[in-house]
Amino acid sequence: MLAKEMTRLGRNVLIYGGGDALVRFISFLLLPLFTRYLTPDDYGVRGLLLALAAVLSPVFSLGLSAAVGPCYFEGNNLQRKAATVWTACGLLVASAVVMLIVGTLYSSAICRLAFQSDKYAGLLRLTLWTTALTILSEPFNLYLRFEEKARLVVVISVTSALVTIGASFLLVVVFRRGVLGLVLAALVGRVAMLAMQVGPALAGLPIRWTRSLVRPLLILGIPLIPSFVWLYIIQQAGKYMLQWRWGLDAVGLYQIGLSVSAFAGLAVVAFQSAWYPFFMSFMDRPAEAGPVFSRTLTFYVFATCLMTVCFFAFAKPVMTVMTQPAFHPAYRVVGFSAAGLFLQGIFWVLMPPMYFAREVQAQALIQGIA
Repeated sequence: MLAKEMTRLGRNVLIYGGGDALVRFISFLLLPLFTRYLTPDDYGVRGLLLALAAVLSPVFSLGLSAAVGPCYFEGNNLQRKAATVWTACGLLVASAVVMLIVGTLYSSAICRLAFQSDKYAGLLRLTLWTTALTILSEPFNLYLRFEEKARLVVVISVTSALVTIGASFLLVVVFRRGVLGLVLAALVGRVAMLAMQVGPALAGLPIRWTRSLVRPLLILGIPLIPSFVWLYIIQQAGKYMLQWRWGLDAVGLYQIGLSVSAFAGLAVVAFQSAWYPFFMSFMDRPAEAGPVFSRTLTFYVFATCLMTVCFFAFAKPVMTVMTQPAFHPAYRVVGFSAAGLFLQGIFWVLMPPMYFAREVQAQALIQGIA
């Protein structure tokens, strides 16, 4: 039993990780090219826009990325699953529209707060549209993951990422659009992803809006919004501190360091992608979960500790070879960022009891203390 469950989890982790590894490797190989056409300031602007999207996406997702799971698996029948996914989708459409309206009206003010200038308001508005598409894709992504369609998830993810990379090359290298090219490419990639996700959901789930599910979804999801804000502060506040104290150039170096340490994120994201649907499948059989979860934690800690040492050891030579001289100091960021990502994965391993007990609001308290 234990071996079977560990094999199931491991197989999905490898599938998710393999797809992400391909995309990250291609992006990594293109670093010398993009750092030739983009300045540290450009990467700084992009980094702050990504930081803004990192808080808007979970907040305007209404915490449903976590709330959908308990509702989806309750009863474990097709009608319940369809109602959960499409009701969540309807809520997120309304939320995304509100975000776009408010963000567009106050784009100049937000830019002055983030950049001490409103010259990037146009880029901010494009980022809002990209974020809206990210929000709308979440229920469909969760559906594919809950049904353990890992290969399809990876195909969609890799295809959309390759579209983004191709658009970035065209806009940045060929048409010399600078940071605007990066922002537009991200938008194109999200359009491609959403288009590919909707098809399987329409084929597998009858469209079904259930008003009675609105309240349970919001009750489970909204208390998690503070936890996303705390997580945002933990992960992104450093960018704004650097910008206010040292300028966009320093943020750009930091962002490049994060890009290289994203290889550490491969393991963590692959694990998280497989872990959430895996542990939720034990919701109706919690007695079987203990041995499986403890063995999972042991394997995860051993593997990630070894990988963290490698990131500290090889950050400087890799950065020297793969980037222009102006970006070389970014190696200092890589090891510490990788270690933080791996620790985040441990937090995920410890979360199932909160979900099984429907006490997900405890997550906000823990992250707030952190």
